[in-house]
Amino acid sequence: NINNLISDEAMEPIKRAEVALTQFGRMSDSEIVTPKNAAKDMIAMLPNMDNIEEVKFLDIASKQGEFAYAIYSRFATVNEAIKNNIYSLPTSPLCYEFTRKIYELLGMPVENIIADFTTYDLIKEKREEKIKSIKDMRFNVIVGNPPYQNSNGGGLNKSSGTAIYDDFVFVAKSLSPRFINMIMPSRWFGVQSGKLATFRNAMLEDKHISIMHDYNNAEDCFGKSVELKGGVCYFLRDAE
Repeated sequence: NINNLISDEAMEPIKRAEVALTQFGRMSDSEIVTPKNAAKDMIAMLPNMDNIEEVKFLDIASKQGEFAYAIYSRFATVNEAIKNNIYSLPTSPLCYEFTRKIYELLGMPVENIIADFTTYDLIKEKREEKIKSIKDMRFNVIVGNPPYQNSNGGGLNKSSGTAIYDDFVFVAKSLSPRFINMIMPSRWFGVQSGKLATFRNAMLEDKHISIMHDYNNAEDCFGKSVELKGGVCYFLRDAE
């Protein structure tokens, strides 16, 4: 029983967090949970950083706290004080609760989970104040797996939904971190018109993209629980 394992105090907190992250593959048609191994592979792209205890991380689209877990797994062995600098912005109130569970299991400050608004508010009208509140926190690293499209019941593989993952990449850039480490569908690779073409051109012209990994078959990254035509990619952007 997963709940019993999560509550088993004989297990190390990091192991209990791993168990907690096995519960769901997706939260909605647009919100895909990043498998813990994929999240760890992404965080492994980040270089070793001096004074890691001063580096501030934000998961811009937390579902279950998978990136908070991956950051903790990578850097807490170097300096456990990093747990005080890992922040998350959940995609929904439900995702707040899942994220909170991971924070509690790992002994991280629950107040580092932003509760006043959600990821979606960053691309809605009157978003400027919310974006400014995050920018004022001066994050060094922005990570995440943003919502992929406006949900209209069509599902991830229908063409009727409007892509929004590109909007979150632009928001991440506007926050002026040194590193952006995000995962998203690969459909933008071949788009020649519309908003994704604008995004494609911006990515191709961005000289700060240092690493890009592409999976033609999304199952290779997400497993068989998620079907995503066109594949998936993740990248590391280093502003310096």
